[in-house]
Amino acid sequence: MLIHVTTPAELTAALAGATGGDKIELAPGNYGSMQIVAQFDSDVLITAADQLRPPEFNGLVVLDSANLIFDRLYCKYNAAPGANVANNVFDVQGCGLITIRNSVFEGDLAVLGSDGEFYGSGKGLTINDSWDCVVTHCVLFNWWKSVGFGVGGRHEFSHSYVHSFNDDALNLHSLDGMWVHDCELGPARSDPAQGHKDMLQMATNTTNKAPCSNVRIEHNFFNAGTGAKTQSMFFRNLRAEKSGSVSDYHQQIVVANNVLYNGHIAGVDSGEADGLVVQNNSLFLDDHCAPSSRGNSPPKISINKSSINVTITDNFVANPMGSSIPPEWDMGDGQYQVTPGEYGDLFVNANAVNATLADLRAKPGGEIESLGKGADMTRTDYSLITGPQPVGSPPVEPPVEPPVEPPVEPTIPSDMAAWMQMVEAKLADHQAQIEAHEVRLDSISSASAG
Repeated sequence: MLIHVTTPAELTAALAGATGGDKIELAPGNYGSMQIVAQFDSDVLITAADQLRPPEFNGLVVLDSANLIFDRLYCKYNAAPGANVANNVFDVQGCGLITIRNSVFEGDLAVLGSDGEFYGSGKGLTINDSWDCVVTHCVLFNWWKSVGFGVGGRHEFSHSYVHSFNDDALNLHSLDGMWVHDCELGPARSDPAQGHKDMLQMATNTTNKAPCSNVRIEHNFFNAGTGAKTQSMFFRNLRAEKSGSVSDYHQQIVVANNVLYNGHIAGVDSGEADGLVVQNNSLFLDDHCAPSSRGNSPPKISINKSSINVTITDNFVANPMGSSIPPEWDMGDGQYQVTPGEYGDLFVNANAVNATLADLRAKPGGEIESLGKGADMTRTDYSLITGPQPVGSPPVEPPVEPPVEPPVEPTIPSDMAAWMQMVEAKLADHQAQIEAHEVRLDSISSASAG
């Protein structure tokens, strides 16, 4: 059944009367801040009635809900004066089988930085105590922390673009089953005094953040650009550091075929892990991102020496791991190491300012392709649409497949740039911010095609 909605009250009533398979179309307008509690035995779709004018939400909490698809929403945070920088704005709690797709999450530049500029505030999208959730084809920007998944698992975060974050792009903890793929994280837009910035953080503590298991991080572009340099992937395990117990290690983690373009030494930086695979990643020095007082350094792979069942092979690096590698680790054929000064001989334009994936591709017929080192995204014949299958064995409980859509559901645009053009009509009132931190539509288009 198709249900037309024009107000928040009508949306609440529509959900109360809906059954699995229904489609709820939201008329253009501002729906303010809402709370949704709704469980169904099959998918209920909530989508924009007019793709050129998506409905706007200023806050959304989804509690104890199941089988909901949120499609083509514009989620805009307007921080109240003095608001806590860590406010959860769009929050999924205690849910299962929730899909969020084709949507834009815009934070508020409400934090006055040490340099007199304003930076992102609030936590953009958080999914906690939940299972089997999918976030795909979304754009998130101008947040303090952009996306977080904690407690639960079997989630997917894919084909999305996260940029202009003040602190972290993506946070993971206490998960069993997480698949992060085909995303672009960065550049950051961060207060220079903000010390610890991460594109992807999977860290533990001794209280409420446990280690993760069955995590795959594949085919992503970690892009510092000319923004602030950040740690690319940071998996510190404080819980294991304190306990010394293998049961507190991260378990079965695959990091494969990612491209890192950054000026921070922490490229793939992992604490204690059991069953860690770091394979076919390309780690480039971005010497154009905003350095700290220490300057810029090529990102490197650094793994805690207590880790067990470790495989590190076929990566492209400019910063070596060092010689004190545990002999029981599987290093395969080793890493392919060159200095940044040699990039011009091997890649199309890797020393460019704001290098794109096209700039970071290997020269046709060159040494990178013949050796098969580094991320497959840097090969001239690689297609993001028909890329290779994941390396290694799949997780024990692989991420849930995207739900089968009802027959009435329109086709998701294959060109993310086209969808972003639609959304920009709604973002016209915020054009000054958009222009200052322009969404790189070409990168999103190629990363999300298919």
